Amino acid sequence: MRFRKTGTAKSLKNDATITHYRFPKFPNETNILNNTTVDEYVWCAGDRYSSIAFKYYGDVRFWWVIAWFNKKPMDFMMQPGDVVVIPRNIDYIVGEF
Repeated sequence: MRFRKTGTAKSLKNDATITHYRFPKFPNETNILNNTTVDEYVWCAGDRYSSIAFKYYGDVRFWWVIAWFNKKPMDFMMQPGDVVVIPRNIDYIVGEF
């Protein structure tokens, strides 16, 4: 991590060490939807994205793919009986990000 001196607003404005970050570029959702096969899963009480990711992908770290694909970023947004779409082409999807 890089640290720099503090100073007045005027001196900081001219400081060349300030790093501006760009907003991340998200993939074209249409391309992913057209190039992905899916399974359906019925959400049950006690389910978590991570446990579903482990069941389908063998890795809990891909929970975010299921959340992103279903447009519900948090587990608590799901209700028992909701149909969860599970994308099967995990390598393709992760490669698009």
